[in-house]
Amino acid sequence: MLEIDRFDEQEKYCPVLGHHLKFGYCRVLREGLPCSKIRFCWDGRLPISDFLNRNFTMDEQEKIFEIPKNKVVTLLALIERAQNRSG
Repeated sequence: MLEIDRFDEQEKYCPVLGHHLKFGYCRVLREGLPCSKIRFCWDGRLPISDFLNRNFTMDEQEKIFEIPKNKVVTLLALIERAQNRSG
């Protein structure tokens, strides 16, 4: 198994945020899971497919690459959850 933090100091320009970031940031961006664009950004610079296969289960990889929900749908779900908690 590759050390999960082996590439953390590698740096690259992030097309989403518009500045350079270290791989370590990309690796834990979403609740401890990598950014969904990790393959797009790091393929060719790092053995990214091997890294993902060795460090994340198939279920985790599915979650990493699932299509994000529309922001409005997400916001409505959060509001509904908050309302349910408050009674």
